[in-house]
Amino acid sequence: MRRPLQRYLPGLLALRSNIMTSSTSSLSNFLALNRSRYLEALKTGKAGDWTVVMGNEAGDLDSAACSIAYSYLASTLFKRPTVPLFQTLRAELQLRAENLYAYEIVRLQSHQTELLCLDDIPPESLPYLSYSSFALVDHNRFASRLSAGRDLDSPPKVIGIIDHHDDEGFHKGADPRLITVPVGSCASLVTQYFMGSWENADVAPPGELASLLLCAIFLDTAGLKVGGKAVLLDHRAVEFLLPKSTFASSSGPKPTSDDLERLIRTLHVRKQSVAHLSTRDLLRRDYKEYAFNSSSDASHRITVGIATVPLSIKDWLNKEASPDFWKSMDAWLDERRLDALGVLCTYNSPKSGEHKRQNLWIVKRGRESLRNALWEGMEASTDLNLKHRNMDKRSLLEGMDRLPDGDIVTASKSIARIWKQENTKATRKVVAPLVKKIVEGF
Repeated sequence: MRRPLQRYLPGLLALRSNIMTSSTSSLSNFLALNRSRYLEALKTGKAGDWTVVMGNEAGDLDSAACSIAYSYLASTLFKRPTVPLFQTLRAELQLRAENLYAYEIVRLQSHQTELLCLDDIPPESLPYLSYSSFALVDHNRFASRLSAGRDLDSPPKVIGIIDHHDDEGFHKGADPRLITVPVGSCASLVTQYFMGSWENADVAPPGELASLLLCAIFLDTAGLKVGGKAVLLDHRAVEFLLPKSTFASSSGPKPTSDDLERLIRTLHVRKQSVAHLSTRDLLRRDYKEYAFNSSSDASHRITVGIATVPLSIKDWLNKEASPDFWKSMDAWLDERRLDALGVLCTYNSPKSGEHKRQNLWIVKRGRESLRNALWEGMEASTDLNLKHRNMDKRSLLEGMDRLPDGDIVTASKSIARIWKQENTKATRKVVAPLVKKIVEGF
């Protein structure tokens, strides 16, 4: 059987000849100009002429590529001034090495100064963001740090949604409201939405834009891996984008399949490169936060954070052993004012190379009923198939107390439990809706 990427290769120039040149790109110039114009519009009361497009708060490459692409294509093809706003702080851009590698490929500035982050907006301008319209990519409910902090002057007007997560039922008037499940990458949906206008554009969008979308699709689908997340729509998006990308040329040496596979492998390696990060950085690197209503206490909103971390618990503890490890967990609970924190560990076994997952959950002191509901609901889930992990290792328990059932009690009296997740295909897309159902039902 031919490898999935091979049928897209004829006519492509080897990647090494086309990427990572020193000058910035036309995409970079567009982003810098739009960023400057939007900040000026906020200052002068003209933000209502603009659409702000946001990816989800985790800030992964799919969200980043989709928000950048939506901005460029809506601005140039539909003549609607649109700016991407990253739901991360500027310092957090450096936490994702795979994103930085993709930005290097498409020749953004070395410090991504052309991107607009939340903390780039002057505090006095934040309330006027609500005068703009919003488009959401890679999520379908407006739930940003802006709304949590009540920085907006009025409720946001969401006019567009493109997403591949389960529909949460909000913003029914958005147009487009393109929510398709399952799809491997939201970047494929963004490509599909703009495909006709892109194909018929008087001035072709820059090749760097197609390359950025391809990086996101390849990373999310493991290079269109057979039996993985990729569906037909992902394949069609790749087939459309590759000839338009900086990876393609009508002349030059014909590449082998190793060229794209080298790109995919490098993106994956960069994504796993987290050994230098602190526990706090690991938690905020790929993090989403949810506010739920409990049926048993309508007056109290339950806030749950879920972080995905590409490390095993064992390797993590080699970086920061107990009790410091648990102090860092408590500190994040306090910093984000959480009732509960879930940490989804994903990694490959160093011995077999087999993909494995672990779940670590920690619940704030005084939330016993929430803890009991979470433990029971999570362990009953056939979608996760959790197995209670033995927590007798000294690296986990040094300086810690334990309950009779083996759960760990932190210095702040939070309660923690760890499981091995047998269903390794279940990501946060599965865990988050399950937690919502549990929390809102107890």
